[in-house]
Order: sequence, then C-alpha cells, then structure tokens
Amino acid sequence: MKNIILLISALLVGLLCAQETVTEQPKPVYKQTPQYPENARKLRIEAQVNLNALIGKEGNVLETELLQAIIVYPGKNFNIESPADLNTIPVTHRNPAAKLVELAQQAALQWKFTPAKAGVKPVETFILIPFTFHLNSEIKPKSGLQKK
Repeated sequence: MKNIILLISALLVGLLCAQETVTEQPKPVYKQTPQYPENARKLRIEAQVNLNALIGKEGNVLETELLQAIIVYPGKNFNIESPADLNTIPVTHRNPAAKLVELAQQAALQWKFTPAKAGVKPVETFILIPFTFHLNSEIKPKSGLQKK
C-alpha cells in the first residue's frame, strides 16, 4: 500500500511539473535597438550580449537574464556570465561594459513577439536574444530564437 501511495504521489508531482510542449516558437514583431554609449565607443569597447528572455502569453518580454557577455576592448577579452563577473573588468572599463549589458536588457524589454503556442494555446517560454555592439557598424539585434 505504501508503494502505491508513493507511486501515485510521484505521478502527481510529475504532472504538476510537466511543461507544456511548445509547438510554435514566438516570432519578433518589434525590435528595439539600444544606442551605443559614446564613452564605450571612445574606449573602443565592443560586446556580444546574450540574454535569456521570458516571453509572456501576450508576446511581451516579461524579464531578462544575462546568459553571457563577451566584452572586448583593445588587447583584452572578458567572458561575463553574471553581473558579478563585471568586477573582473578593470575599473576604467567596468562602467561602460556594464552599461552595454544594461542597455541590451532595456532594449530587450521593449521587444514584442507573437506568443509561443502549445497547440493553439498561448504559453510562456524562454528565448535567446543576442545583441552585438560593434564599433564599425550599427548595433543589430540578431533574430536567433531558442527555447530554454
């Protein structure tokens, strides 16, 4: 009897924790491009900022999380995987580098999507939103979408 109760409990927990299978990924319908900060340009800082974004059932970006940022300035590259890692960057370049991450997150929060769907039902899902800050070009958000 005890084993049956444990089995039923395990099945119920499994059902409660099961995520709905996304059958249609969200598609961007509006993309906000961040401005390249002048102090980062002067210091020749470039970056690739990859954000994990939660897309809501209405297609809004509900929150973002830094997955990784590659911060590049003349002679040095830094791999940032959390905001605390920004402390590994020399003080003279830390604030502009942090600003690039902040601006990417602010821009991502302005994006709009068609909602993800499980069958015909809109569902929340996570996607990857990458931003590239390159000195010789305008900042261009890439359109790579990825389920978490």
